[in-house]
Amino acid sequence: MTNALRLCLLVAALVTAIDAPSSAAVLTFDDLTPRYTASNGAHHDFVAHGGNYGGFTWSDDFKYVDWPDSDPDSGYNHGRVSGRQVAYNYAAKSITVEGDAFNFAGVYLTAAWRNNLIVQIEGFQSDSTAPVYTKQVTIDYDQPTWAACNFLQVNKLQFSSSGGEIVAGLTGTRETFAMDNFTTLEAVPEPASLAMWSGLGLMGLIAARRRRREPSTRCSLSAVTRSPQAA
Repeated sequence: MTNALRLCLLVAALVTAIDAPSSAAVLTFDDLTPRYTASNGAHHDFVAHGGNYGGFTWSDDFKYVDWPDSDPDSGYNHGRVSGRQVAYNYAAKSITVEGDAFNFAGVYLTAAWRNNLIVQIEGFQSDSTAPVYTKQVTIDYDQPTWAACNFLQVNKLQFSSSGGEIVAGLTGTRETFAMDNFTTLEAVPEPASLAMWSGLGLMGLIAARRRRREPSTRCSLSAVTRSPQAA
C-alpha cells in the first residue's frame, strides 16, 4: 500500500468519525399523563406539568390532546405519528419551546382544521433578539408533514401559524396545528472542524505526491550527470 493511499484512508476515517450521524431524541407526547382536564375532557395543559417536558420549557398555550376523545376527522387524529397524543397551539396562538442550547432536527406538523396552513418556525440563540433560523412549511389537515429544520445550538423555538382554507364539515375553523415527534440531535460536528480535517488531508495528499515525484527527479539528474562519462 502506498503512502498516499494510507494517508487517504486515514483522512477518510477521520472525516467519517467527525461526520458520523448524531443520535436523535424524539418527544412523542405520549408519556404525558393528564393532570389537568379541560371542560371537554380531552385536551390537557402543559402548565399542569409546570411547563416542563423532555428537558424543555413549553409556553402556556402549548396543550396536548388524546386523539380518540377529539374530533376523529380533524388534524389531531390524522396528525398522529406515534401513539395517541399530539401537542398543539391552543387557540392558534404563537407558542415557544426553550431550553439549554440544543440542535433541533424537526417535527411533524398537521393542520387541525385547514388545508394549506402556513407554519413558521423560528430559532433563537441565547445572545440573539432576532431569529438566526427561519423555516416555513405549508401543511394540510389529512396527513402529517415533516418540517426539517436542522437548527444548530438554539435556545428557543417559536411556532406561529396563519392562512389556509377551512375544511368544510369539521367542527373547528382556527389556524391550529398538531405536532408530533419533536426531534432533537446530540452534538453535531462544527463545520469549521470538518473543513480543517479536510484541508489537512488535502495538504497531506499533495505532500505525498511531491515525495513520490522526488526519486524520479533525482534519477533524471543522475542520468544527466553520468552522460558525459558515457560519451
